[in-house]
Amino acid sequence: MPEIAHQSPNNLSTASLPSLRQLILVDNGTHVPETAQIKGLTKFEDLLVRNRSAAVDVPLLKEQRDINNRDIINIQFTSGTTGLPNLAAMTHGSSIVYPSESFDPEATLRAVSEEGVTALHGVPTMFVGELNHPNFSKYDYSTLRTGVAAGSPVPIEIMKSVESKMNLSELTICYGMTETSPVSFMSLTTDSLKDRCETVGRIMPHMEAKIVSPETGEIVPIGTSGEVCTRGYAVMEGGYWKSKAQTDDVVDSEGWMHTGDTGVLDEFGFCRIDGRIKDMVIRGGEKIHPVEVENCLFEVEGIQNVSVIGVPDKRYGEQVCAWITVKDGHQVTLDDIQKFCDGKIAHYKVPRHLIVVEPHEIPTTPSGKIQKNILRERSRQILQLEA
Repeated sequence: MPEIAHQSPNNLSTASLPSLRQLILVDNGTHVPETAQIKGLTKFEDLLVRNRSAAVDVPLLKEQRDINNRDIINIQFTSGTTGLPNLAAMTHGSSIVYPSESFDPEATLRAVSEEGVTALHGVPTMFVGELNHPNFSKYDYSTLRTGVAAGSPVPIEIMKSVESKMNLSELTICYGMTETSPVSFMSLTTDSLKDRCETVGRIMPHMEAKIVSPETGEIVPIGTSGEVCTRGYAVMEGGYWKSKAQTDDVVDSEGWMHTGDTGVLDEFGFCRIDGRIKDMVIRGGEKIHPVEVENCLFEVEGIQNVSVIGVPDKRYGEQVCAWITVKDGHQVTLDDIQKFCDGKIAHYKVPRHLIVVEPHEIPTTPSGKIQKNILRERSRQILQLEA
């Protein structure tokens, strides 16, 4: 966009992006000094009250006067864990401050220690990275008390570790989607450790939930696995940005958000998430939820992180494949895993393939979720399997 080099920062006009009006530069750093010469960029520090100029202040004040709490103010990419991300159009949310521009385990630990943090939020892979950081013991976690683990199912062993090693005795679990603002279910700090480890809590106030058969769409009995659906104020009001067809695929005519996740509701309203429908492994007709296998493997001594997927098999259709990273000084083999699983999970759920990698070799989304669709493709290549 060469035009922005000489344009006003508050009224851009470009041929390639005709709707673009403003570009905000968060941190120029020292790597691209030439951007300082581009007149069309608004520097983030100029938006701060003490530095604001009239050129920034006038349009900002106008927006403040005209804004409505039903306005779409946040167009947010979904994680794209199982495919291409979508753009979810959301109304008003709140602000979050991070220890670094992107996730950095030690920066997070340092911030906790130096700032006396009481609540820590993250996805399971972030907590794994923090717990296994070589400098973990350097920092003080005595002020930590609560927080949120969310984004993907939290392995029981990770939940126990953050409670005992990071002092997060009141850590809660949240479940939802970008499309649901993003929390639909949440556990309470007063819930039992078992309920906080094994479920995502109960539906949020003023929201509704149901579990339906993925095949028929009918509500299934209590204690039966099916697709989790939610409805209420948190479901994205604007749908996917300029994509009615994709919106209609997930939000039905009665306003129910079909999450694509499988789960079970018990008689007390607690919900246990089994995993993504697309991630389910079907071996010889038997349905296998990767979360169950992952929880088992997290108990194996030496395993740092694990992700379970299905890979093609000529006889059974699919077989279970586990990707793992191991802790320093440990070695874990397929034979070790199979012996450990014997008697703990059904024989057909025991991994038949094992891929051991370094932590950076497990693909994740920007929010830290493991991209199982990429793992499946790489597994076929590594194991030389036919799709």
